[in-house]
Parts: sequence; structure tokens; C-alpha cells
Amino acid sequence: MTDISPRMSPRMATIYAMLQANPNAEVDALSAIQLGNADSGDRSALLVTQQTYPDGFLTALYPKLDPGATTLSAGEWMEIIALMYTQLWLRFQQRDIAAFETKFPVIAAASAIGKQQLTGTIGRSSQGSAIVPAMIRPVTVFANGGSAVENWLQTAVAAGWTDPFFTINLNKTGATVNISPQNRVVMLVLGLADVASSPKMFEYQWKNAALQPLGVRSLPFIHTVNNMDVWEFDEAIMIQRAQQMTLGINFEAAGAAIPELLGIQFQTPDYATAE
Repeated sequence: MTDISPRMSPRMATIYAMLQANPNAEVDALSAIQLGNADSGDRSALLVTQQTYPDGFLTALYPKLDPGATTLSAGEWMEIIALMYTQLWLRFQQRDIAAFETKFPVIAAASAIGKQQLTGTIGRSSQGSAIVPAMIRPVTVFANGGSAVENWLQTAVAAGWTDPFFTINLNKTGATVNISPQNRVVMLVLGLADVASSPKMFEYQWKNAALQPLGVRSLPFIHTVNNMDVWEFDEAIMIQRAQQMTLGINFEAAGAAIPELLGIQFQTPDYATAE
């Protein structure tokens, strides 16, 4: 029988195996990442906490946040990795791709920060966990508009810049839980996609809570053959609890588009189960 399960890189497989072998371990983000750097022998020596992050480690995360000595249990780390290889696993006719696998250092740091800011055990709602990781939902992204939007489809975008196109306001409260992410959600945005049959995104720019622009990024391969229309940010965006950031998009033509934010939102159980 053909094995169709997602395949981890050797480095990620090493990390996962060490976590499985040490189910009672409490591991900080840096130690979790370093598990994949051990060549052989007793890797349990790397299961230590309160290490110093090397210079430049968090340059791939904005803002530059240090998760410090915050630890996750081996089971919590395994839940994060399982999410990466299910929900962030892209399936195509010609091949499958583990999206954002190289972003595990950023995902690890964000997981620790999410635990700091929301407080509790990371896992599934069915397990009674206090923090539930999941893919970014449109209802969260569009909550600032005051109504529940359950899809990414934009039937009529205009050519040129729409700025902001997304206003991700994690300080928003509304009439229902699903449009009230205040103190319920921390979000890590890893990339951007336009999954419409005729993608129209050409450039984008993030702005922080003070509306400071963070730099225009272009999408040069938008019309290449067999393009996935998925772009990984060189600098992942961390939207902290009760904070707001905006994203402007430059569309090369008017018409229908399906821009999607790709990443993980860490959320409280009431928000994770709100329909």
C-alpha cells in the first residue's frame, strides 16, 4: 500500500521523535528547535530551559518578541507539529508540499508567546485545553467590520491599492463571540495566497498599530505556470492579544479575488468552538 501520510523533513522528524521519547519534558522554544540540530547520541541533553536566544534569531518575526523561558510540554509541542503537517499540508495533483516547514523556529517562538499571552495548556478543544491552535479564520480577520464573514471570497476588488484591505483587530468586541477576539486570540501570519482562478494580487504592505508602513513586497511569479499562488513572508507577522495590524493589497486588475491569510491563531476554547 502506498504511504500517503505527510512526510517530515529529517530535521523535523528528529524533533518529533525526541518529543515522543521524552513525554514528560518541559521544553522552551529554543530547545525545541535545537533538538533538530543534534547529530546523534543523547539528545535529551538539549531538553533544557532558560537558554539565551542568539542574535538575529527572531529577525524573521515582527515585532521582535522574545518568548524567553516559557516552556511547552512535549505533548503541546507535538500538537503544534501535528497542526503543521495536517492543516499546513498542501495537496496538489502533481505533488504534496509541507508549507512553512522551514518556519518552525518562528512557529515555536509564536507558540510560546501565545501561551504567555493567553495562559494555559495548548491543545485541542476535545481535550479540554485552554489554548487551541488552528488555521487563521476569515471570521476573525473580518471581525472588525462588525459582522460574521465566513469566507475569503471578494467578488469585486478594484485595480490598484486598497489600503487597508485587511484590518485585523484583535481588540474587537461584537454581538457574538466569533466577532469578539478581544483577549481571546493571538495570531501568527506566515504567508498570503490568492486562490482565485485568476489571481490578481500584485503587491502588499503591512502596517503596524501606529500605521507605520513595514515595506511594500511584490509577488513577481503570480502568473507562472503551475504557480501555487502562495507566498511565504520573509518576516512573519505576530498580532498580539488585543492588538491591531493592517494589510494593504495592490491588485493588478479589477474582478473577483480570494486573498487568504495563512498562519495560526491561538485562541481560547469559547472562541475556538464559536460558530
